[in-house]
Amino acid sequence: MAETFPLDQYIPDDPLMAAPWLSAFGVAILNKDIMAAFKAETGLSWNPPKSPIEQMVDEATGYQEEVIVAFAAWFNANVWGDPKMDHTGKIEQV
Repeated sequence: MAETFPLDQYIPDDPLMAAPWLSAFGVAILNKDIMAAFKAETGLSWNPPKSPIEQMVDEATGYQEEVIVAFAAWFNANVWGDPKMDHTGKIEQV
């Protein structure tokens, strides 16, 4: 069985929208103002690890993934919009 990526449910299915979503997500998670709003609403915060040890600690505790998944949900609700919308502006019927 194929392993799923933790953000799969948040990334648009439309390939023409997935790349821009990933780009916008990457910019947003490094933006201090956006992250301050996220922290204010959720109480969660995250800074990119500055060393391999910090990276290993984040991975071992699962905190990095927890924050990134929570941020993806928050990002779609507050920045991106409905991830099921395709490049034509139509919402996919599930």
